[in-house]
Amino acid sequence: MNRLLMTVSRFCLLPLFVAGCVADPVLLSAACDPDRPTTPIHDIQGSGPVSPLNGSTVQIEGIVVGDFQHGRRGAIGTHGELGGFAVQEEAADADGDPATSEGIFVMDGMAPRVDVSVGDRVCVTGPVKEVAGETRIVATERGSGVAVTGS
Repeated sequence: MNRLLMTVSRFCLLPLFVAGCVADPVLLSAACDPDRPTTPIHDIQGSGPVSPLNGSTVQIEGIVVGDFQHGRRGAIGTHGELGGFAVQEEAADADGDPATSEGIFVMDGMAPRVDVSVGDRVCVTGPVKEVAGETRIVATERGSGVAVTGS
């Protein structure tokens, strides 16, 4: 069953420092927008210290590998409360370049509209931002959204 999600940010395997942000993003349907290209996570991360797509709105598809959401009704994510979740590119879509990352953190705030779980396949749309030295997709801004497309 498809569930809608709100989130976006950047994932890094270093300690995560989440800047708080709350807005009213638009929900996506339970699938990616076929009129918008899907950007590989490694292209968002790039090989340098700042994303080459910083400030751009992107659409990604991937698998939730870390649940750091503050879920509804006070439920806490399986890995703590950081206001988002980590998404990893599927192995078939990885570029194999050790200088780029296949993961990104998606910020969806402290009151996400959709609760994700590790193993969910998601589609995320939102702006790429550098927050505390990490690249993230921020799903709390207008025009952003997350859809769970499978599990």
